[in-house]
Amino acid sequence: MRARSYLRMKTKVFEYITKYEMLREGDRVVIGVSGGPDSVCLLFLLHEFARTMKLDIEAVHVNHMLREEADDEEKFVSDLCAKLGIRFHAARADVKKYAEETGLSTEEAGRIIRYDAFKKVLGLNEGRIAVAHNKNDLAETVMFNLFRGSGLKGLCGIEPVNGQIIRPLLCCQRSEIMDYLEKNGIEYVIDKSNLTDEYTRNKIRHHIIEYAEENIVHGCVSNIARATERLSCAESYIKKMTLEAATRCAFTEGPEILLYADKLKEEDPFIAENIIYEMIATAAGAKKDITSEHVANVYDLLYTDGTKEIDLPYGITVRKEYNRVSFLRNKDRDEAPELPPVTQRILEDFDPENIPRDNYTKWFDYDKISNACVLRYRAGGDYLTVNASCGKKSLQDYMVNEKIPKDKRDSIPILADGSHVMWVVGYRISEYYKVTADTKRVLEVTVCPSNDR
Repeated sequence: MRARSYLRMKTKVFEYITKYEMLREGDRVVIGVSGGPDSVCLLFLLHEFARTMKLDIEAVHVNHMLREEADDEEKFVSDLCAKLGIRFHAARADVKKYAEETGLSTEEAGRIIRYDAFKKVLGLNEGRIAVAHNKNDLAETVMFNLFRGSGLKGLCGIEPVNGQIIRPLLCCQRSEIMDYLEKNGIEYVIDKSNLTDEYTRNKIRHHIIEYAEENIVHGCVSNIARATERLSCAESYIKKMTLEAATRCAFTEGPEILLYADKLKEEDPFIAENIIYEMIATAAGAKKDITSEHVANVYDLLYTDGTKEIDLPYGITVRKEYNRVSFLRNKDRDEAPELPPVTQRILEDFDPENIPRDNYTKWFDYDKISNACVLRYRAGGDYLTVNASCGKKSLQDYMVNEKIPKDKRDSIPILADGSHVMWVVGYRISEYYKVTADTKRVLEVTVCPSNDR
């Protein structure tokens, strides 16, 4: 019985890893291990995979210093890793204090601290961070986002792969994990806080998901997981349509991001509102606190006569004048230097072996772009992907490392996909957007350097 359970679970997870290309032979993998059943299951499975895939695995345990038994749990994970011959890293952080200082919930503060610890161990090296989310976590996330009025993106739940982060157990229900551990005699610890209703997720888990599973539709957790797969496909398609529409409707002029009102009105309203949302987020350099009401107010501007403007969060002013809708941060109105002219075109017939080497003409994998790419100057939160394994570096750190003078940094144009810098003009492009043999379409962008104007 144990052998069958072990092989069934191993096969299921391995096929899921293969489906989403989570791991390659020889990968370095940092595993987040709390000591609970999910993370212990993940540790054992990846330990088994390491033998055949030659993975270099190590475990990280974060002691949140919230409960009396936290030190015992840290020792349990340490001893387990020693038994399996896995390198162990322990991190300690006063999560409660951090939550109070930042105004975050304890849940959110703990999540930020954990991922910071994982990334610190991985460093800038190539590799993966494996965490133990499962189908039940996915269902709880979808329900929570639905109650908050989330858009389509939030209803897609948890991604199997998000940059360097992988979730190999997202194909399994919690009951399957518990059955696997029990039948194979694997020990784990129980976080007693998960048994209470102290946290929002626990309330959803204990009073909604469990009730629905037992009294409404047996198998609802798996049904929600299947629905998120379809929603993710829809989200991906809508992103693609939004980006294509944005190339028809959006343009830049000096420090401003603008839309042609008449062209935007020709688009489907849902796509038009997505474009507006991305334009606001790009101008703000952030998405937090940008609501559907803000988007609707901008959309209504398209149908007004004369000159109208509205104020939005982050000091953004949206102004409609004739056929132009501009998005401008007020603090930039008089400070930002004029941006150089830029041209863009989409190529479907191209030679990947003949990529332009010109400093001011670059090719990008069009289908990897999530938002409307915009030429602008740097903003807080900007970052680049600096290697093939999606390692990230802040734009600030990149400019310091490149010894770009401080007084020049605000006048260097960047091409950005939201906060993800695609190209520091005159310098480098982000690894993530590079054209490869798998690229289907290319976005060619040419920026006229200042000495040509």
